[in-house]
Amino acid sequence: MTTAHATAFATFVRDAHTALSQQDRDKTPEANARAQRQGIQQARSALAARIPTVPEITGPTRAEVLDGLRPTTADTLAVAAREREKIQALQNAGRRLDQIITGASPARLGAILDSLETLPEVLASSEGAHIVAEFEALAFDRLAALGYEPAVERIREEEAVAPDAAWSRVMMEALDGPVTVGAWTALYRADEAGYREAQAAEIDGLGEALRRSDREQERGDFTADAVVV
Repeated sequence: MTTAHATAFATFVRDAHTALSQQDRDKTPEANARAQRQGIQQARSALAARIPTVPEITGPTRAEVLDGLRPTTADTLAVAAREREKIQALQNAGRRLDQIITGASPARLGAILDSLETLPEVLASSEGAHIVAEFEALAFDRLAALGYEPAVERIREEEAVAPDAAWSRVMMEALDGPVTVGAWTALYRADEAGYREAQAAEIDGLGEALRRSDREQERGDFTADAVVV
């Protein structure tokens, strides 16, 4: 079944390709260039008007959900200290931290989250923030698997807006050039049928051609300004 978003995307691809391909032998190169730019702008305006608005998620963010696990009181700090001893024992026995996270209780996850920034591998790496983010993502997934309601609710809300968010990203990227692999992947996960329709409408090289057209127009505008000066 064709979706409205897929139809808008396919229409843009067709109209942008038509605009780039048109060459009237009875017109001057300058007139053809103007007609191309006008056709591209019309195609872009039509697609921009169809980009879906992504509903805002009003509940706690993933970071806020994880923050709720970190120990803050004397009791939770004491529990976290005991959990860190157990975590260290598991690591000494050869368990990796990612393996420990996938089987951790909420209390153990809280202890892990509280010490992520001071992990040796984090402190020793120029990609420390990325390593922390990966462990936090694993912790969040574990919470959801345990049925921890704030995490489950956050995922539920994310899934509800995922199709519009993915289409919005694909359409916005298509306006100016090739759609990235990340955007296509997000669309595939959120709306597989729509993804396949959009892929079927794709024309190889169109995004790069649009980008080249924009660069040529920028050079032309710069030259024109220089001449006027």
